Amino acid sequence: ITLWNKEEPPKSVLKLYSTVAEAAEIFDRQGAANDVFAVSSYLSTTTVLFKRGGFTETEIKTLRDYTKSMSWEEVYYPGMVYDGSGAQKVLDDYRASIFGSGQDATLTQPADPTTPANPDCDPTAPADPTLDACAD
Repeated sequence: ITLWNKEEPPKSVLKLYSTVAEAAEIFDRQGAANDVFAVSSYLSTTTVLFKRGGFTETEIKTLRDYTKSMSWEEVYYPGMVYDGSGAQKVLDDYRASIFGSGQDATLTQPADPTTPANPDCDPTAPADPTLDACAD
């Protein structure tokens, strides 16, 4: 299954991975982890291969070699070792890239709404619309 990956954040790609993983478990509950091979290219495509009964070592090597030759990223393959030690930082950085730090992004402070726009204006002087420097 190949899917265009043009979303940032990638919603449909994650849905594809989830759907394939769930289907693999339905077809082969014990060996589902060996039935899936997934690769992607950033903001281009993602491809998920499913083989009931799992991939052989030779097939995995062939697929991995081809993946490297195409400069694709391995998302998952049978036997892949997952190192989750940096996962929280990746998730935090990803969240910050979308939502920022939560700080006010205004570069300058907003003007005081009670301050006259014209510095020559004396708000205590009697108002005369024809002479008033404070008039709009």
